[in-house]
This record gives sequence, structure tokens and C-alpha cells, in this order.
Amino acid sequence: MQPTLVELAGVAKTYRRKQALHPLDLELRPGITGLLGPNGAGKTTLLSTLATVQRPSRGAIRICGWDTVSHGREARSALGYMPQRVELPGQLTGREFLHYAASMKGLAEPKARGTEVERVLAEVNLADRAGDRIRGYSGGMKQRLGIAQALLGDPPFAVFDEPTAGLDPSERIRFRNLLRRRTADRIVLLSTHIVSDIEAVCDEVVVLHEGRLRFRGSLEELAAEAAGRVWEAEVDEDQADALYAERLVIAGVRQDTGMRLRLLADDRPAAGARTAAPTLEDGYVAVLKGTVR
Repeated sequence: MQPTLVELAGVAKTYRRKQALHPLDLELRPGITGLLGPNGAGKTTLLSTLATVQRPSRGAIRICGWDTVSHGREARSALGYMPQRVELPGQLTGREFLHYAASMKGLAEPKARGTEVERVLAEVNLADRAGDRIRGYSGGMKQRLGIAQALLGDPPFAVFDEPTAGLDPSERIRFRNLLRRRTADRIVLLSTHIVSDIEAVCDEVVVLHEGRLRFRGSLEELAAEAAGRVWEAEVDEDQADALYAERLVIAGVRQDTGMRLRLLADDRPAAGARTAAPTLEDGYVAVLKGTVR
């Protein structure tokens, strides 16, 4: 029996002369790992390389014991992947597309395949629209269909690239609950810009920046990177303009008397500013801005 483990050893990716991923080592075990990083950080490159869409320029990846280059078919059999942009054939119905995707994953027996297709349709709340052609689906419905195809076959390792983009709040919550129910002994890697999704479901978080692994740890450990350096200050408009220009302002709320600002700084940024408990977003910003102790 192959281990439920994903291992990256010295994995790097270069496009012509651009180094999209610098050599990184990473091990993923059962649970949900969130992947954070700004645009251009290398997240999609990492995920598509993990999903065997492209080969690493250097290093090796093993999925449940299978090397993704020498044993690509076996590695893919253990993998579910939802890319950032899912290309869907508009002329097919949702059900027909999932039957096609399931057959490509090796679910050849019609009855078993049909049972699996209906299962994932129900899980993403598309059963009542499964007979409609995809061209008539809304953006959120197409997103849910992309999630469904990644869940086919109940893979031990699932990769999701911005899965909740375009989903309304109730569907985002449904997706979070679905992930949490299914991950007792499975590995999920979830890339998103929505920090609340990470907070709601992830066991740990990885931060990628400029193609390098900048942080890996628990949600509490990431928040703690900003401990003692998060400030809240109530200031007038002129002071707010100066702070925006000179300091790292994380958030600002307009009030009757001026602005209430949340800042990241090593020293008191304004008279009367008080320290605040750091959040996950504060820690993430601290890592990106290089203000980690």
C-alpha cells in the first residue's frame, strides 16, 4: 500500500530565462494546507507542476509514493485537480461532462461511473441542473462543475486553484464544509486569495513569494509573525494621508471624526495608537513585506 504523502524535493521551474519557482522542499500529509501568495508568486506554476500538467525543470515530486515523471499514470490516478481556469465543453450537459471526465480517470464500468457522477453532482449542489447544457451555466455553476470533476474517484490528493472564485457566500460555505468532511485521511492543497477560506478550513498554511517558500506553519504561527507590531489609530484626514504615504496601512475605515487605521509597524506609528491582536492577514502581510523578526 502506497503512503498518503506528497513530497517535493528541490523542485524548481524555469520558463526560458525566467525562474518561476526556485528550488523548494515541501512535504504534505493528510489535512488541508492553504497556499497564499500575491499574483506572480508562482502558485499556479507550483500547482500545475504538482498536478503533472508540466514537468519540473529540477527536482522530483512523489505523490503517494509515485514519481510524477517516471510513474506519471500512477501518480495521476491518486490526484484530483481543479485548475484556475477550467475549460468546459458548452455543448455537453454537466452530467455528460462528468461521465467523460470519470472515464478519463479510469472509471470504465458504467454503473459504478454513474453512481460516482451522481455523488459528486449532489456534493456540489448541481444535481437539479445536471441535464442542462454547460453553455447555459452561470460562472458559479461552472466553478462548481470544475470542483466536481476534481472530486471524481475520491482521490487521496486533491489540488484546488482558486476554487471559490465566483461562488456566492452560501456556496463558498458549502465548499468549505465539503472539504472538511472529506479530508480525514486525504491531502488537500488549496490556493486562494480569500484569507477567510484559509481561516475556515485549513490546518496549516504555506506562503509563496517571488517563487520562493517564505513561510510554512500553523495558522496561529503565521498570525504570530506580526505579534507586537499591529497598531490601531484614530486620526484625522491629514494624518491619515501622511500615514498612508509613510507607513504600512493594512486597513482603513472612515468615521465621523476621521479615519480608523490598522497598521503594521515596529514602533508606535501615531500618537494615541494602541497595539492590537494580530490576525492571519496581518501575519501574511508581515511575511510578504519582510518585517518578520
